This record gives sequence, structure tokens and C-alpha cells, in this order.
Amino acid sequence: MTTKPFADISKFSSFVEEDEVLFSPGSTFQIKDVELLSDGMSLIKLKLCYEEFIEQLLKSLTNHFDHKSPLINFGQLLYQANQYDNAQHYYEFLMNTLPSDHEYYSLINEKLINMKNERSKIYILL
Repeated sequence: MTTKPFADISKFSSFVEEDEVLFSPGSTFQIKDVELLSDGMSLIKLKLCYEEFIEQLLKSLTNHFDHKSPLINFGQLLYQANQYDNAQHYYEFLMNTLPSDHEYYSLINEKLINMKNERSKIYILL
């Protein structure tokens, strides 16, 4: 990374007793530990993630799904998180937004149909 992802802004702070750091937009953190303190607050230890980690994470997520398009994967992620209504609304939104000749239009339609069929099977079993 060629730039610093943060800046010490303590000298500009209204709270002189606090050390303050400003992170660059889009900074990503990995949670290392969460500790419940006696006063009811939580101490959360974070590690700043750099581009290599983010690329590795995205590659891992991409390999988890059966398609390489974020358009498709987001709907699958919602469905796998048991957010069935949100997944359906998302796919319907794409169907209504994308032109019918879009390269993923028929695939999105197929995902929507399959999802509706799966959900109807669940209701029948209940």
C-alpha cells in the first residue's frame, strides 16, 4: 500500500485526553477479540486489513458461490443467510431494472424461479 490508511488527529481534537485516529474511507478491519468490561462497555480489538487480505477474502467468497458476478452472488448471499424475502426482492429489482438483453438477465430469472420453487416446497412440508 503506497499511502497511510490512517492519520493521528489527536492534536486537532476537542477531547485532549483522548488519542484519536482518522481512518481512510473504505478501511476494513478484522475483529481479533471482544472483551466485556466491568462497566458494561466492550473492548473490541481490531486489526487493520490491507489489500492482500481483502483480495484473499473476496477470492474466498467468490469461490464459495457458483457464479462470478457480484450481481448474482449478493442474491445468493441473502438467500443463504435465510433472508428469503430480501433475496426475492433483490432479484425482482434486478429483473425490473436490467434490460432484458443483459448478459445475466436470464440467469437472474432462473435464480428467482428456482428460489420461488424451493420456498414453495418448504411451505408444503410445513
